[in-house]
Amino acid sequence: MDEKEKKVIWEKKDEVLQADEFLHESVPRRLRRTTWSQIWVWVGFGFMVTGLHIGGSFGGAFGLSSLTPGAAIAASIIGMGILMWITCSLGIAAQRSGFNLALLATHAYGYRGRFLPMSIMAIMTFYWFAMMTGMMGDLWGPLIGNPSGVIAFDPADFGQAWIPPIGFETLIACLIIGCIVVMNAWRGINAIELVAKITSPIMFFAGFIVLFIHLSNAGGFGAFWGMANDLAGDMPFGTAITIVVGSWIAGCIMGADLYRFNKNSRAVLICGASCFLITNPVLHAVGYVGEVTIGNFNYFTWIFQFGGVFAFLAVITWTISLWTTNNAELYCHTIYTSSVIKAITGITAKRSKVLLTMGFLAAIAGSFGLYQMLYVNFLTALGSIAPTVAGPIIADYYLCRKEKYKPKLIDKHPAFRSCGMISLIIGGALAYIFQYHTGAPFGLPSGILALLITMAIYVTLYKTVAPDRKIDDQILADATEDELVDSI
Repeated sequence: MDEKEKKVIWEKKDEVLQADEFLHESVPRRLRRTTWSQIWVWVGFGFMVTGLHIGGSFGGAFGLSSLTPGAAIAASIIGMGILMWITCSLGIAAQRSGFNLALLATHAYGYRGRFLPMSIMAIMTFYWFAMMTGMMGDLWGPLIGNPSGVIAFDPADFGQAWIPPIGFETLIACLIIGCIVVMNAWRGINAIELVAKITSPIMFFAGFIVLFIHLSNAGGFGAFWGMANDLAGDMPFGTAITIVVGSWIAGCIMGADLYRFNKNSRAVLICGASCFLITNPVLHAVGYVGEVTIGNFNYFTWIFQFGGVFAFLAVITWTISLWTTNNAELYCHTIYTSSVIKAITGITAKRSKVLLTMGFLAAIAGSFGLYQMLYVNFLTALGSIAPTVAGPIIADYYLCRKEKYKPKLIDKHPAFRSCGMISLIIGGALAYIFQYHTGAPFGLPSGILALLITMAIYVTLYKTVAPDRKIDDQILADATEDELVDSI
């Protein structure tokens, strides 16, 4: 690549940042990213401790019931397959239109009605950013220690005695790391790609190496399989799938904000597979094998126990790995929060101001133990309710009116669309009931069943009593030939 070509690439990257990451408009075709760079974004996005937590929970961690190895493999495959379907369904719509999730939601919920799904997404991504900031504190705490003897926060005061107190040094380190990630995310998709290209290959191959070590220490694959089959294996299979889905449902849905930079639909499928069919199942396997063989699903804490340079490298590499995911979480959170502000007030908030404000607030929340105090229960809630956010968008794009998803028609939509609002409210309520009261029929994952019901309600309303179909007819009838182009 000569200097002239490099200059053109950097000019395009600067144009994306100067355009406020196309917060309220479609990403132009000429500014789409290479598939290779986006693959590493998705590998890095997917490489986080939640994958190890899921594998560990299948092995009986957190006091949960365990799964036999065959059931654990099946739950991982089915759960990740569901996530792959959801993310690629949204991703193809995002790639073809260049729209982020908030703009896609405008077509199913209305430009003001989108405040409902985007509020849900904003809360989830705020939590995940705070949670991963807390994870980084977990890593740095044992390394730094508490030489001051000052306890900044004790979860035991809030009925969480099983969580170790957070020392002053850990709190400060956590805040500093959170601020670094905030400033990195401020640079947008460019910084996300840069960090991912450097760290993702290292993290990915490290996972395979640790998996091999654990199996070798257990006496080989056969010995491990027999050891794992001796587990009680009484975790309900539907619950296992719900936990898998819950571990990544936020990332699965927010993937639209990354897919809009892809050049074609094939790139969407490849990027989705790199996260949900490769990276996460590997982490599930490492976590499961680690929990069964040595009672520790997190191989970084396992490496840490060897002390010295091993402990330092473990903390550094895992922090960098979390950095890749946290970049994307805050990047997307800014899109959702900005969308909510515009939907409710009509004010177009500047991305940088929203990012800095919410990023620092989330960093503070994570530093004070939000991650440890809410993790497992919150995952289950996410897995049950969150998929219904995507239902109206998928149903509208694939089953109702795909032709209205044109960049130049984005400002033609009504304030509220009844189909999206009603189907999300009903679907979300059913998901909650299935998960916490009656249970889903036949042991099915509550969130996914609710998603399918949400889609069915949307299509039924759209094609029968709701006014949305007539509104779309009018929008398309009034559109000029120039407004009906697929991309800009």
